[in-house]
Amino acid sequence: MSFRGAPRGRSGGSGGGRGGGAPRVDEILGPINQVHFTIKPQEGIIATSFKSGDKFYIGGDKLLPLQKFLPTPKPAPGIRTHYSVVTYMLIRYQVQLSLNVQVALQEVVPCEEVEEWVEVVAGERLEDEEDLEIGEEEEVLAEEGGVASVFAAAVAVVALKTDSKYDDYDYPTTSPNPQSGHPGHTTPAQDAQVFQLRTQLEQAGYSERLDTLSMLRFLRARKFNVDQAKQMFIDCEKWRKDFKVDDLVRNFDYQEKPKVFEYYPQYYHKTDKDGRPVYIEQLGGIDLTAMYKITTGERMLQNLVVEYEKLADPRLPACSRKSGQLLETSCSIMDLKGVGLSKVSSVYGYVKQVSAISQNYYPERLGKLYMINAPWGFSGVFSVVKGFLDPVTVGKIHILGTGYQSELLAQVPKENLPKMFGGTCDCEGSCALSDAGPWQDPQWAKAPKWADSKPEASQTIDNEPSNTIPTHDPKQAPPPTSTPQGAGAKEQAPMASS
Repeated sequence: MSFRGAPRGRSGGSGGGRGGGAPRVDEILGPINQVHFTIKPQEGIIATSFKSGDKFYIGGDKLLPLQKFLPTPKPAPGIRTHYSVVTYMLIRYQVQLSLNVQVALQEVVPCEEVEEWVEVVAGERLEDEEDLEIGEEEEVLAEEGGVASVFAAAVAVVALKTDSKYDDYDYPTTSPNPQSGHPGHTTPAQDAQVFQLRTQLEQAGYSERLDTLSMLRFLRARKFNVDQAKQMFIDCEKWRKDFKVDDLVRNFDYQEKPKVFEYYPQYYHKTDKDGRPVYIEQLGGIDLTAMYKITTGERMLQNLVVEYEKLADPRLPACSRKSGQLLETSCSIMDLKGVGLSKVSSVYGYVKQVSAISQNYYPERLGKLYMINAPWGFSGVFSVVKGFLDPVTVGKIHILGTGYQSELLAQVPKENLPKMFGGTCDCEGSCALSDAGPWQDPQWAKAPKWADSKPEASQTIDNEPSNTIPTHDPKQAPPPTSTPQGAGAKEQAPMASS
């Protein structure tokens, strides 16, 4: 069906609004909180099922921009300096002023002067510095020191458009990534798509994991196609139920971890220079025949999923608190030393399952991936494969040979990188089993949300290994594990748990 606005009569006189002839918004549409629509059903449809409280979505392409109805007055002489400073700052830092920022600015400094230059800036496209009078910025900033702090505070206030019903964050929610679609850098259309996706999922009976950050991750993974993001979310929720993820994260005990790590170390260890958790995998020693005498394929996948859950909470929130900015991804290091073609066929099935889980059920978790000690010819193969990958994903992957240390140390502080990779870190008991990072520091760590039902839960992750391992017949074949369904998003490389 189509929607047509039914505005009130438009005043054309000079007294219709401030700034010489521009009518006030409430003169066009009536009171701001009382917007009326004429609903015209498509042919053959009779609209008899609407009732009070029903929600419906109006596509952004059906609405006229709000700026079309906003007045654009010339600022009074006394506020021109404020206007030029703020406009200059917006251009310099490439910040797009949204309606939310206008409101926040007024809340931070509720004075007529601020309201006036907010109206001015909101009514103009900040595409160049033409017509700006930037002569007294430094003087104003030095004398008052307020414009910059007011602007910063306003951006912080509206960095993420949240929903109080689902959003309860106790860490920063502004992404350092300024790309469109990331928290704090969304367009009005993207905000509407978040609302649309959440509303459709509510109507389908879902009530968990509908927070704004999660909605944005699923939308980004599907290029903001709401229908595809919805299906991806539904597939994920079905898998979580079938795999019993909520129970696993609370109760899974990977007692055999030290033994398994003798063949296949995979662990989180401290942070990179951007503050993100560093995830390390060493693939050269994988021997599934030997490993299945210690554990099973199913338990290996269960451990992988539990670590994904702990990445989301408490690892990333702790890192976000420490860095002062939202961190949603990890920095992964995949060591290919000792990996040969002879091992590929034996691990293919496991790799396929791991890849499907990371791509389909934990989208947008890969920050950077360093593949070090890459064997001869690997770069050539990847140069062909990358033609089929999303350019954004390709930009995250770095293929390095044996001379990887300088590039890796440019991203990971030397004191945070294990000695075996060229760093200086040598944790007691081994870096692989230490689980060292901000998530273990009481200053930054908080009990994960999934532990709320267990009041006695620790403030940090208990990853202390046990000396016992599950007992079963080593001759018995590992139990079959189901391959997750759903189209891959190609966001992450196989086995990259990020």
